[in-house]
Amino acid sequence: METVGDRLRQAADKIGGLDALAEAAGIKRTTIYNYASGQTEMRVSTLVDVARVTGVSLHWLATGEDDKTAKAQVVGSKIPLEQIRKIVWNIAFTFADELPRNAKPADVANQTLEMLDYLISRDVAGDEASKAVIQFGAARLKRSSSQGD
Repeated sequence: METVGDRLRQAADKIGGLDALAEAAGIKRTTIYNYASGQTEMRVSTLVDVARVTGVSLHWLATGEDDKTAKAQVVGSKIPLEQIRKIVWNIAFTFADELPRNAKPADVANQTLEMLDYLISRDVAGDEASKAVIQFGAARLKRSSSQGD
């Protein structure tokens, strides 16, 4: 049976692992590892922070039910379609420029969609937010491609 700790590890993998999650969510490393191992139960506020940082559904994280990823609703978004198109273009252009040569196309496409989902789901459309997400995604792919060598 899958536990909250198992789902926490799955969510953490989306952003580079438990250490990256601890840093992004402002949680001590030892605490995040205790959550993942089931030694400590997470508070609701921590579940919310983890879901926000990783882009997973809070309901899925807490219960294991529903889709793992939070679905961004472009129709209901406060971000105009023109701005979304600009973000997609910027992500694709900038992200492709920062990738290692051996990056797999499927990994690039999946990471680009995850970054876009993250931005849309939070109604964040500023250039600085886009740049930060792109740099994080590129660093994550560089780490994963160097581990695969």
